[in-house]
Amino acid sequence: MRIAFDGKYAEDDLAGVGKYIENLITGLKNRGVDCVLFYSKKPKVAVGGCEKVVLVSSNTYYYEQVLLPKTLREKNIDIYHAPGNTGISPFSPVPTVLTVHDVIPLEIGEYFKSSSFPLVSKGSYLLRLTSSCFLAKQIITVTNFVKRQLIQKLGVKRNKITVINSGVSVINKQISLPFNLKRKGYILNHGGIDMRKNLERLLIAFKKVGNLFPDQKLVITGNNSYLRPKLQEKAKSLGLVNKIIFSGYVNESILWTLIRNSSCVCYPSLAEGFGLPILEAFAGGVPVISSKRSSTLEISGNAALLINPIDTNEIYSAIVMVLENEEFSRSLVTKGLIRVKKFQWDKAVEETLKIYKKALI
Repeated sequence: MRIAFDGKYAEDDLAGVGKYIENLITGLKNRGVDCVLFYSKKPKVAVGGCEKVVLVSSNTYYYEQVLLPKTLREKNIDIYHAPGNTGISPFSPVPTVLTVHDVIPLEIGEYFKSSSFPLVSKGSYLLRLTSSCFLAKQIITVTNFVKRQLIQKLGVKRNKITVINSGVSVINKQISLPFNLKRKGYILNHGGIDMRKNLERLLIAFKKVGNLFPDQKLVITGNNSYLRPKLQEKAKSLGLVNKIIFSGYVNESILWTLIRNSSCVCYPSLAEGFGLPILEAFAGGVPVISSKRSSTLEISGNAALLINPIDTNEIYSAIVMVLENEEFSRSLVTKGLIRVKKFQWDKAVEETLKIYKKALI
């Protein structure tokens, strides 16, 4: 079997969908599956273990609708897998599989407000998502929540969708803590910077935490050229300049060092399709505070302290509870280590292989 993947989301620093692509291809390659990864530009860090094809194009539509279908035929591909929510062309010469990780723009009305042309961006997103769901022979969602969203909001047929949870890849390499941080001396948010991550409310809650725990810092990972300056300005207005560390993108070794040594991971997201940072925190053996909405409730189970992400007082109270009550924190860690065992890449790869075989029928 020869499987081709759209690698657009693995062209830069690997995060989110990029990690999904890397782990899926690694698992398939270990099972003797021949994988080909298509890029629209030279990747920053190429995913190993597969053939790479760069179809240079800055135009997404031309890349997806013209270059990919043409090359799929030339490369004798059996199945094309679009792993990043959209990207299925009506001109594909082979059966197609689509993975939908989230439908966040359908959940958050102002998601495209930072775009130069918000209505155009929203319309383009809806067109690409809807058409990809219609054209794909099989659809994978990473949670039941996303499956329900596709059925309810877009009318996708239920029997076309299979839920396959992603796994967690743990990095055990031990390195020194960066940024002059001390073990258990900071709260971590490592979900990236995006409007749905609810980071402004987290800053407000953390301001109050500082009154009780003045030595605690807050580390926020990820880059966003539009939102990061606004968050830094908010931190300044709250008098938190020396308490907040905006780390930017960090590699996996640094990330796992930050996770394992944190006081807790606080993830008050407004909308998620999966919630990988929650599972990474479980695997890292630290207590987790998360939202009781979207897919995070499905992923967390009973292993996280769940809060209403709109209420800054709830976020504050949850952080204080975790920092003050060691016995409670240890119980969360124990539950998290049990919970994360349900999310394994080996299982995800095996179930994805079944979808490929189903798509060939």
